[in-house]
Amino acid sequence: MKFDKKFFIITSLITTLGGILCFALLEEWIIIKHPWWHAYEQKTPNAFSKHIASIFVWSNNQWINEKNNMIWAETNVIDNIKLLTQATLTFLFEEEITKKKVYVEAVMNTADNTDTLIMFDRNPFSKTMPTRQKLLIIESILKTIRENGIKAPKIRFLVNNQTLVDPHLDFSISWPLEGFFE
Repeated sequence: MKFDKKFFIITSLITTLGGILCFALLEEWIIIKHPWWHAYEQKTPNAFSKHIASIFVWSNNQWINEKNNMIWAETNVIDNIKLLTQATLTFLFEEEITKKKVYVEAVMNTADNTDTLIMFDRNPFSKTMPTRQKLLIIESILKTIRENGIKAPKIRFLVNNQTLVDPHLDFSISWPLEGFFE
């Protein structure tokens, strides 16, 4: 059986063009919409919005309230808790209440959704810090989360995947979001 050169060229050309067309469709370089497809499209609202958050810090025997613009996740409370906690820690550092810059590594819920775990990259307290100041730092984080309308279960604080160890405060138990001060 003899095939001519023209047949191979045409077959190769059609196959190459078909492959390029399929690749362009899969990579969404070419978008084809039929009039009947729009009925099945799910329109998802924008999951993020601009939000003015209140950050609370205890300083000079009073609550200081700072307003921050944040990109607020409408459906993901965990991301919002992480943003608020990091903003509070940054504000504490800027006000020179904490001596070192502390970052929030992760925020997650426990499997049974009874606790929210907030994990720091280092211990936010210095060894010489008074117990009252440590308690007020924790209360600042809790008040910031609470006052921004987040309904969260109890909060547990971790450092590098381990329970935060402190000689004055017990972090092996969860802290209620309501805090301890009026």
